[in-house]
Amino acid sequence: MSHTYSEFLPSYSVGVDCYKAIPEIVKPYGKKAVAVGGKTAMEKSKKALLEGIKGSDIEIIDFVWYGGDSSYENVEKIKNNPSVQKADMVFGIGGGRAVDTAKTYCALYNKPLFTFPTIASNCASCTSLSVMYNPDGTFKEYSYHKAPAIHIYQHKNYCRITRKAYVGRNR
Repeated sequence: MSHTYSEFLPSYSVGVDCYKAIPEIVKPYGKKAVAVGGKTAMEKSKKALLEGIKGSDIEIIDFVWYGGDSSYENVEKIKNNPSVQKADMVFGIGGGRAVDTAKTYCALYNKPLFTFPTIASNCASCTSLSVMYNPDGTFKEYSYHKAPAIHIYQHKNYCRITRKAYVGRNR
């Protein structure tokens, strides 16, 4: 028996000034974005993101913590967040679990996703696969989506890695 699996990778922007390309690339998807990600990742990316959209029609209406683990329970919490409901698109920011949570939310509720990886340890920002966990942190399943993020922005933050993140999980 023959099986075929095709993966269509997203387009991407790389470089110190790549966030300046945000308005042009996301414009067809609306004007209001919500950032969903890890606390540290959003803290370190926020200034550059806001600078990247400065002077454009694009607005980041909120920065929402993803919940600490990629679980369906956290996807539901994101879904019920008023800022997420008002947004036209989602900016998934951080490492694998944060991006997988944003990705699963967007796949289930049909919102455009743009990813902003802050660590080079995983492929979450560019694949259509999410690794989902139970509320107690144990593995639950792989969640396969129709498509990956629309676009990836690899800023200088992408190349930074802390000892804590390298040695163990950094949520």
